[in-house]
Amino acid sequence: MEFRLERIVVAACTPKTHQPVFHAILTEANIPPRYLEFVNIREHCSFVHQALEIRGKANKKAIELIRAGIA
Repeated sequence: MEFRLERIVVAACTPKTHQPVFHAILTEANIPPRYLEFVNIREHCSFVHQALEIRGKANKKAIELIRAGIA
């Protein structure tokens, strides 16, 4: 691999619909699918914290989830 990837973190929606697509792309690029980590910020942050007064908390939660996905 050109960039010596250790992990790919995707912060998006549910992996149910998108994970197979990413796995296919990784397989085609000869990157092991185990390098992929999905962080579901849509359902775990955006949808459950829609009120304006708590959107800042949703952003903080998303950042924490992404950091956990990287760790």
